Amino acid sequence: MNLFKNLNISPLKQLLLMTSFLGASIQYANAEVTLEDQIKITDIGLHFDGQDVGFNVPDNGTDKYDYHFGRNISAHGDAVKTYKHYVFMTWYRGGKDDRHVMLSRYNTATGKVKHIEFPHQHTGFRGDWWIGESHNTIGLAVSPQNGTIHIVYDMHAYDNNKYDGKFKDDYFRYSYSVAGAAEVSDEEFTLEKFVKDTKLN
Repeated sequence: MNLFKNLNISPLKQLLLMTSFLGASIQYANAEVTLEDQIKITDIGLHFDGQDVGFNVPDNGTDKYDYHFGRNISAHGDAVKTYKHYVFMTWYRGGKDDRHVMLSRYNTATGKVKHIEFPHQHTGFRGDWWIGESHNTIGLAVSPQNGTIHIVYDMHAYDNNKYDGKFKDDYFRYSYSVAGAAEVSDEEFTLEKFVKDTKLN
């Protein structure tokens, strides 16, 4: 018999309530967290140091990078991934006129950090490159099956029909590598390991 059948209570809450009713207690583990290593990736990550503006605002004509939604790109957890003894990170390089998609790999065995610059640049808010869009992030995944690297970027709420067709031919921003690229030597970790986007010249 389910005592919670007519109540709108999730299965997890039901379990917790039942545990409480039975007089059981939940024990929390105390674990000490320690910093094992700290590696500097860059001093020139993209940062929006201008004003918070709306859309259809012209370029301010300066090096200050105006923005929408927030000063910093909301990278979340998809910007960092581990694979074997490597740590991968995605980020945009600054400043305002650069904005390139970057992939960095830290090899914990050699202690080296290698960077790959992609041709794509942060697309800006609704395609206006001079307005930084903090929700346009770079998602990253590494396949445990074959060591391919997969990156998606600048896809916040865009499709091929919005904003006067600005994204008609470029609304799915996706890059992927050849098999095994995740664990090539430091010297071989280059853009050539990624399948070329035929739309780029």
